[in-house]
Amino acid sequence: MTKYLKTEDGDIHELRKKYQHTRVISKDKLYISGDITIYNNVFAVAYWKHGEVVGVEIENAELVKTQRSIFELLWESANR
Repeated sequence: MTKYLKTEDGDIHELRKKYQHTRVISKDKLYISGDITIYNNVFAVAYWKHGEVVGVEIENAELVKTQRSIFELLWESANR
């Protein structure tokens, strides 16, 4: 099961509840715009609001290790 961290805007979709562990973090603590995905040795960032579509995938084990560490710190501080 994957982990999904979101800000407090909007409801959590039923499929996310079924297939993902979800935690909510205050917008005062973290500003998130778009999506950040970490998998294998890939760090991916995507943004698609206001008619603008931007995305990048970076395959680098050290960058992924750093980003996973940041995610885990945020995960532990988020509401269950």
